[in-house]
Amino acid sequence: SHSDAESRRRSRHPRRRSRSAVRFAEYADRDDDDLHELHRSVRDLNTSQARLEDDLNHEISRRTRNEIDQTRSMESLRSSLASRPPPTDPLTSVDRRLQSLE
Repeated sequence: SHSDAESRRRSRHPRRRSRSAVRFAEYADRDDDDLHELHRSVRDLNTSQARLEDDLNHEISRRTRNEIDQTRSMESLRSSLASRPPPTDPLTSVDRRLQSLE
């Protein structure tokens, strides 16, 4: 059972219907359209995000392959240079040539 004070409070402030319920009824069709548009936008964003993720993964893979290829090329150059005899000093070459001619 409710107290007398609570009953008086209720009678002074009768419960009102929420305006949002009325507004919802008035704009139900528009709200459905808005909801469908929002759903379409979220779906489009999701698709775009998936496409960007794929593009990013492809780019990362491409750059990784390029880096591996460059590293291999550098190693090949390094070993090729290491297997060559050291370059001779031009002055030393001239001196040797002169000595051989003498």
